[in-house]
Amino acid sequence: MWRSFKVPRLLEYIFAHARFLENEHYHVVIIINPYAGAFRRPDLLIQLQRHFQAFLEKIDRLPYHPEKVQLLETERAGQEYELVDRIVHSRDPRKTCLVAIAGGDGTANHVLSAFLLTEPRLRQNMLFFRLPLGTGNDFADAKDLGQLFQVLQGDYEPIYLPYFEYRANGVSHGFGFNIGSIGLDAWVVKTNERLRKALPGNFYKIAADLAGLFYHMSAKPGNLRAEYFYQGKSAGVSDGPFLLTAFAPTGYRTYGGGIKVLPGEENLCRIDPVSMLTFFALKGNFFKGLHVREPYTTMVKFDRVIFQAEKRLVAQHDGEIFWLEPEMCPYEVRVLPGELAFLRPRAEARSSPG
Repeated sequence: MWRSFKVPRLLEYIFAHARFLENEHYHVVIIINPYAGAFRRPDLLIQLQRHFQAFLEKIDRLPYHPEKVQLLETERAGQEYELVDRIVHSRDPRKTCLVAIAGGDGTANHVLSAFLLTEPRLRQNMLFFRLPLGTGNDFADAKDLGQLFQVLQGDYEPIYLPYFEYRANGVSHGFGFNIGSIGLDAWVVKTNERLRKALPGNFYKIAADLAGLFYHMSAKPGNLRAEYFYQGKSAGVSDGPFLLTAFAPTGYRTYGGGIKVLPGEENLCRIDPVSMLTFFALKGNFFKGLHVREPYTTMVKFDRVIFQAEKRLVAQHDGEIFWLEPEMCPYEVRVLPGELAFLRPRAEARSSPG
């Protein structure tokens, strides 16, 4: 039967057989953005079926609780906030609700941000799981579909993860849960999104990398000043020209499918302007985490950073592109303690930073 399912229905079918649903106080809500890049991949359904084949072939032997799984699909940008409002006002807060998020980084950011903006009493007994349906899965709570299988079988632990609050000139500018960046990296993300729609297959990735060579001519970046703080004390200052600045709520983070931009406990990386030859070597160094040894790199551990830009700079958080304008400064990024509980495979939870 499941072989005829499309991706949303297949996910609903799989979660309806999760072991934790044997507990009468548990239920699942799956929020899907069918327009996310992952769902435009023709190989995704085949991947899902291959990874879950052994599980699905034995599924008739397991309890089936379709009445405890709700599938919600977004139909337009920003609808995640409406769906979250519907969820929190229609559930029994005494029961445990697992919210599984299927979409890109932007979808996950919008869903989690919406929950943070709700009253704490309305999100009692809620768990979250970001599905590994992308190409890199750096933002997901499982590295692959095999680990998702572990979670469904009950091999998991909840973990509270720190997150960002962004403030533009004293006014809240949203939340961040993975990696934010200013400069070249954000420019490549911006170019990726534009070329993904125009070029077939994975050719857009090559084109986006090449576009990085023209970053200085196209974006015309200015100087960026950053004041770093950690546990109430100054952690240093960076000022002047830069190539990129990337930061996350914790260290030990990857992005772009395993690029080790933050390989240690430091949660900010600033790269100074470099020659073209060094630029070509940058990506290889990033994959191995070797850029931290180079003289053009500054690594910082912070829980608060204040940016000052003298001209507009391209920036992103969790894949959402925006222009950091001088009038938005001081632009402040604060690391806040975790308020949302994420499910992680047991071994991963015990080694996760945070």
